[in-house]
Amino acid sequence: KIIPFRQEAAFYLKRGAKEMVRNDLVSALYQYRRAYLDNPIDPETCLAVAEILGQMQRFEESNRILMVQLSMGEPVPETYFGIACNYFGMHEFEYAAENLERYLDEEPDGYYALEAEEFLDFIDDDDAMAESTGLYTDEDYDTDAAVIESRHLMDSMDIQGAIEILEE
Repeated sequence: KIIPFRQEAAFYLKRGAKEMVRNDLVSALYQYRRAYLDNPIDPETCLAVAEILGQMQRFEESNRILMVQLSMGEPVPETYFGIACNYFGMHEFEYAAENLERYLDEEPDGYYALEAEEFLDFIDDDDAMAESTGLYTDEDYDTDAAVIESRHLMDSMDIQGAIEILEE
């Protein structure tokens, strides 16, 4: 006979970390999600799931998990850093900068403090941003802003408004 037994979140976190070492993001996400389902208010678990989702370029889903974490009592400062990384990936540079600054306010000597400062410097450097994003001219930025605006409209179910912006 096989006797089933229930594992704690820490067990799945360790398994997820092993999968990350092997660079198997899908398996790591599966393990981290199992840990998240076991203990959804644990900051370490939330950050682990959000980090993998961010690496998979699933930025919105990652931010949803981080936003839930923010709403649960005392958030860990690293949550703001994760949100900033996701916003940067979505080309929402102002929101990224706001969250980086919030992280540095909360944790000026934190684990990601040096990276956050370098990230802010990078966002302020027009040449580096152009190189990274491919947005070289004002027209490129306007087009990117229109795409972002249309995405927000689609998220709020204003499909016609999104179509009008994209047609312009």
